[in-house]
Amino acid sequence: MWIKKISYITNDSLKGYLISRFLFFLILNFSIFVASEPLENIIVSHHVEIQLKKDIKEIDQIINSIKNKIEKNNLTISESLNIKELSSLKNYKILFLNSKNFDLNSFELFTGVDLEYADLFTKKYHIQFKNEKGTLYIFPSNIQDIFGYYDIIILTTLFLILIIEMIFVLKKPLNYIKEIEQDINKISNGNFEHRIPLRYSNELTKLCQTVNEAAELILKTLENEKENEIKQRKLITNMSHDLRTPLTSIIGYLNLISLENKFTNEEKTKYISVALNNSYRLNSLIDELFYYSKLINTDLKLNFNIINIGLFLNQYITEEVSDLKINFDSKKIFLNLDIPQTQRILDNIFSNIRKYKSKDSEITIKIIKKNNMAKIIFENDTEENLKNKVHLLFERLYVSKEERNDSSGLGLAIVKEIVKILKGNVYIEYENKLFKLILEFPIVNL
Repeated sequence: MWIKKISYITNDSLKGYLISRFLFFLILNFSIFVASEPLENIIVSHHVEIQLKKDIKEIDQIINSIKNKIEKNNLTISESLNIKELSSLKNYKILFLNSKNFDLNSFELFTGVDLEYADLFTKKYHIQFKNEKGTLYIFPSNIQDIFGYYDIIILTTLFLILIIEMIFVLKKPLNYIKEIEQDINKISNGNFEHRIPLRYSNELTKLCQTVNEAAELILKTLENEKENEIKQRKLITNMSHDLRTPLTSIIGYLNLISLENKFTNEEKTKYISVALNNSYRLNSLIDELFYYSKLINTDLKLNFNIINIGLFLNQYITEEVSDLKINFDSKKIFLNLDIPQTQRILDNIFSNIRKYKSKDSEITIKIIKKNNMAKIIFENDTEENLKNKVHLLFERLYVSKEERNDSSGLGLAIVKEIVKILKGNVYIEYENKLFKLILEFPIVNL
């Protein structure tokens, strides 16, 4: 569990990625710094060796003089510190130690180097002090400065290396951020089909996914608006003819009725009946036009409910289309639908069936469950040859010529729009005069 968490922090989080890489290189550089101590000692010892070689003759003379004076006068270590010749060694420090007062910490504190490296940085002389043997250590007085100098060089070098390492680590994210900026500019300038490539798996990736989804949503919105605009223009153009036909008829018959002396009362009654029927048709066309306009502009308020589609269809058949021969086997499948709009779908489907089915033919309704989808299939025989016309049946105003005066051509177009709003799908299959209209909706698992 904790391994997955660490993996997420270091790989799926930009912040975690940067922190983990920084800590890794920091530890690596620190390890290099620690490991560089032997190399530093070699470099400094080489520097000390050069300095000692330069002054070795003078040092040996002075130390031999000090050594002879100590042994001749039988001086103690503390007394030896007052010998005048010590002041002659201006560039060096001298340390007297014997076995009794030898202290590792005091040596390292005094010299600034580890005792294990003493032979590299000092020159030793063994001396017989009063009642004891001891050792005289001589080393450059600036040895600590030399170490500090090389420490600064090493630390500065490692710091520069760390910066280069972090630049290398940041290179990919920074290049990706630059790429994202360029892609966002393309999208913001109206190229909504452009997508930002998804790289890595961190906050930048999620940002790109969000921008891509927003661009996709805008593109779909624009496409829908364009499609709706085309549909509306087409609708207005086509419906103008359908509205004009009954309106012209109404005006014509009313004009006839207004001629008082030319027609008998029976004729006038007949003309009034025709005008009234055309008024009803005109009202129906206007209602369908208004409803279809609301559909394509997504201006329809829906109230979804979970319904048993088999029971709902059975009730609809009993109440609304009992005059038709229907073979239906009810199934208990639940769908999330808006009841009034579902009723409208069925009204339009059966209206279409009534107009185009073969006389006295039986209608078959099936409900099939497939891949968590419910298929509602309406089958009936038809006399109309639809072999090359199936793709036109959902088009606005497609009707057969003989049905032009009785149909608005909006029936199946309305079905298509409602089904789309209800998150479903509708399509038609036709073969050997068998007409199939298929509705598909996601099943609700209770």
